[in-house]
Amino acid sequence: VTVSITCCSSSSAGKVKENKDVAQPLKDFGLRISKLLGLDEQQSVQLLQCYLQEDYRGTRDSLKVVLKDERQSQALLLKIADYYYDERMCLLRCVLLLLTYFQDERHPYRAEYSNCVNKLEKDLVSNYQSQFEKLFKAEAPTWETHGNLMTERQVSLWFLQCLREQSLLLEIIFLYYAYFEMSSSDLLSFTKMFKEEGFGLRQTNRHLVDKSMDALVDRIGYLSSLILVEGMDIDFLHKCALEDCTEQHQFSSAPDVIKEMDQLLLTFGDIPHHGPVLLAWVLLRHTLRPDESSPVIRRIGNTALQLEVFKYISTMLKGLGVSGNNTGGVATQCSHLIDAACEVLSAPSLAEVFWEMKPNMGLGMILDSAVGMFPHKIGPLLQLLTALLSNKSTVKKVYNFLDKMSFYTQVYKHKPNDIISKED
Repeated sequence: VTVSITCCSSSSAGKVKENKDVAQPLKDFGLRISKLLGLDEQQSVQLLQCYLQEDYRGTRDSLKVVLKDERQSQALLLKIADYYYDERMCLLRCVLLLLTYFQDERHPYRAEYSNCVNKLEKDLVSNYQSQFEKLFKAEAPTWETHGNLMTERQVSLWFLQCLREQSLLLEIIFLYYAYFEMSSSDLLSFTKMFKEEGFGLRQTNRHLVDKSMDALVDRIGYLSSLILVEGMDIDFLHKCALEDCTEQHQFSSAPDVIKEMDQLLLTFGDIPHHGPVLLAWVLLRHTLRPDESSPVIRRIGNTALQLEVFKYISTMLKGLGVSGNNTGGVATQCSHLIDAACEVLSAPSLAEVFWEMKPNMGLGMILDSAVGMFPHKIGPLLQLLTALLSNKSTVKKVYNFLDKMSFYTQVYKHKPNDIISKED
């Protein structure tokens, strides 16, 4: 499913004129749609026919009146533009739905979804990557090129649509790579593309961005970052490390790409979206070759910390709906790391999964660290344990965890003069 945009052409206009199955008023109105939306004339007539069949709330006679009246016909043109933008988004959401459930055994249409994904799989990423780049670099329409209905408001709506589609295209690509392996060369290609585009910040039409669009621009940056992290296949890297077979990871046999990625990531560090990418790359490089702690890897890791990567991850998870001064310092980094961990644990069923893991692995290490700070610091432990409460089963787990602790703390009502109280 590709949301295609075909520009106007004389051959298409000629075919519309020769088509005897379409009434002349509809042909003329189709040409006006073509002008406003910058679409192929045949595509515009088809769009008009679809709108009349699915969304128009009038009779044939009332349509004739509308097409003859300039004010009413202009209003109809704008309604069709909205309909066209909605249809483009719906097509992309359909693909997102297919990728979300095509491996879910509980879904009643899993087999049908899987069949669709198999048909789409071959060219899906290349088509959507190309479409993303076109939208990113597209020149904004003007009244000179698209007619007098292309007002400032319509230009703003057009750009808002561009940002929405970019975000949805990246979400689809991200979800695709959650199921399918990204090659090392593709990771390099995506990294170069996102760097060039400033992770969504260097929009060709960035002069059109207003405050209402900031969240969309941020989302494009978040998803760009996540695609690169997903492309490194950290889940499989973790599995390989546990089973002592890191040579099976796809990057272990791609020294040239690793070298080029090292040099490319050394140029990162000027925007927060770089943080997770740098952190994941350091993890990948260190896990594949633990004996090789080169100055390059240390520089990349230090840059990630300077970008306050854990604070960024926490902000990103909130921004994506899974549930900003550089102060530095280990305590601040730990605080942001715990915030990020709590955002992750807010996802459905993850609290239950946590209690099934070994305590010296993954997020269990963060809980262990929080226990080590208790009772000197109460906040981190309480914050994590609160995030681990999701149902009766996890409440019991938290209760048992607290019950096994060898010491506790409680509020002291009468504070001695020599004790300095803090919010924690």
